[in-house]
Amino acid sequence: MFFRYIDENTCLFRAVFNADPHMAYIPQWLINFGMKTVVYMILGRVKEKSEKFAGTALEERVKNNKYLYDEVRRRLHATLNDKEKKESHNDTQDIQLQFQ
Repeated sequence: MFFRYIDENTCLFRAVFNADPHMAYIPQWLINFGMKTVVYMILGRVKEKSEKFAGTALEERVKNNKYLYDEVRRRLHATLNDKEKKESHNDTQDIQLQFQ
């Protein structure tokens, strides 16, 4: 699962889930419902957490360890860019989200 910044109000969210609910048959409508619900909940949580970053202990750690977090950020961007170049867009579903 990853996010890519597109502009100030838009990001790309890409996710691939592998799950085995140990059931012989799951109707497609139930899988679709679950995916829509799970994605919605995950994005809601990410949005919530990102809005509450200011003033948290994590923000303080990031400020105090600028070199470390800049390196983490650089490596994540490099990894995501490499992965994106290798992946076929047919393998996963791209969802473009507008946050208001």
